[in-house]
Amino acid sequence: MDSDNLNPGLTDQTVMKKNVPLVQHSIENSIEPIFWINSEGRFIYVNKAASRYYGYSREELLAMMVFDVETQFSEDSWDKNWEKAWKSHKKEKLVVFEGYYRKKDGSVFPAETTLNYIEFEGEEYLFAFINDITERKKAEEALQKYAEEMRRSHEMKIMIENVINNSPVVIFFWRAEHNWPVEFVSKNINQFGYAAEDFTSGEVLYGDIIHPSDILKVRNKYTGSLEAGLKNYIQEYRVLTKSGEVRWVEERTFIEYDENNTLTSIQGIIVDITENKRSSKFLQIQCDLGNVLAFNNNLQDTYKQVLELALHISPFDSGCLYVFDKSTGVLDLVAYKGLSPQYVENDSHYNANSVFVRLLMLGKPVYKTHPEISSMTAVKFPPDEKLRATALMPVKCGGKIIAVLKLISHSKNDIPEASRSSLETIASQVGVVIERVTDEAEFNKKSNDFQNLFDVLEDFLFILSPDGCIVHCNPAFVKRLAYSKEELPGMNILELCARSQMLEAARVFSDTAAGKRSFSDIPFLDKNGIAVPVETRSVKGEWNGYEAIICLSREILDRGEQIGI
Repeated sequence: MDSDNLNPGLTDQTVMKKNVPLVQHSIENSIEPIFWINSEGRFIYVNKAASRYYGYSREELLAMMVFDVETQFSEDSWDKNWEKAWKSHKKEKLVVFEGYYRKKDGSVFPAETTLNYIEFEGEEYLFAFINDITERKKAEEALQKYAEEMRRSHEMKIMIENVINNSPVVIFFWRAEHNWPVEFVSKNINQFGYAAEDFTSGEVLYGDIIHPSDILKVRNKYTGSLEAGLKNYIQEYRVLTKSGEVRWVEERTFIEYDENNTLTSIQGIIVDITENKRSSKFLQIQCDLGNVLAFNNNLQDTYKQVLELALHISPFDSGCLYVFDKSTGVLDLVAYKGLSPQYVENDSHYNANSVFVRLLMLGKPVYKTHPEISSMTAVKFPPDEKLRATALMPVKCGGKIIAVLKLISHSKNDIPEASRSSLETIASQVGVVIERVTDEAEFNKKSNDFQNLFDVLEDFLFILSPDGCIVHCNPAFVKRLAYSKEELPGMNILELCARSQMLEAARVFSDTAAGKRSFSDIPFLDKNGIAVPVETRSVKGEWNGYEAIICLSREILDRGEQIGI
């Protein structure tokens, strides 16, 4: 008999109730509004930022639908337009677009919306990340105004330049030539390490700072927009700062033509979106971590997913997850990726007193090259692995080290500070995941062993709630009383006693529940009304975390009279 199904609310609901807040934590404190939307267009989750931006309470938003806040939808045409939009989002999976949103006070603000279509357990959802672009829109308006009036008023030019140069938005005027020579760039280009004169002198072309891996994409977008006669477009790509650092930028380009449709000028703005990219990536990692925590109870799958999540952090592309044996202190490999079988064989087990384990028990992250790590472990690794930057990250739960992440890069010798920070944050949260599934696996093993004993026991073993209802019973009890396994759970134990002995049985149970009695010889009645003489011993205890009375009855085979009902 499956004990998990006999007392609803004591297992799955308890686990979910415990884990839901941890799932929500990954997105609850984002500085940007976040929504989960179901296929009907109704909000099923909103974070604190959503309430703050829109002016509604969380309860109000959860009673609303998309058309209540997004101006492109109206209630009158909702069904038709939403069905069309949903099909499009389902097909594209990831959609980024600009729109306008209505607050509770009636005001409207522009935002860039990122929608992720997700399927989970047969249900469909949209994960919506709202980025307020009010300041960017203001900068675009300032650019338009600047382009119109810069030659008319020197005083206005200086004022607008001051506004622009103190904003994160960098303005460019480009010539329509190879690699886009720069006619003008705002002075705040210095945030990328360059002086405006580096570009206007011709020493540096704009194409020179575009990341080599992105330059072809940028050129294709530019030429494709010209061929299509577009007047503006948006794209994201990477640029190199003067010091060689890689930054992500969003470029908004405005193309002007004369009355003969001849190209006259190319203007644009770029905004550093590196932190947004990192936040978005980290948020996805957090969300995935929350899903692992809430919905995955398989031990090996959880280990693999924890490692996979950690490997989202650049520059790591391979690694291992180790877990400490609680009784021996031995460190064993439980998951790996991107490493050869020989490496895994040599690196799969460390004794509690090994140098490697003693180093990790200091509780501090270690960032070194892989050869340096290898020299500490005295373990020989295949020379053709070509492993470089390596991180050893102790994973803690309740202040105790329970596991270790070893993450490795095949391409980089150094680990950036931002990556270290992200890794340390992830490591601080996966401990509870590993501890939970490890404990549950151990508990399930013990439960299975107990269930096997429960099932083969010839005596009658049954569990009662404090009010006398049968919570669980073994097959011998079910078979001997001639009930089905579905009938006994939920019945009160007094229902199995003869009417003539009901009052006595009630007194006996009351004393047992109070801890005053542990023995009874009141017989049971089987389903056909035949008495089953037994001796029952009871003890108060716990079952699935709740108070219970655990009873063991043995049939007395030489006292088989029938008692009338």
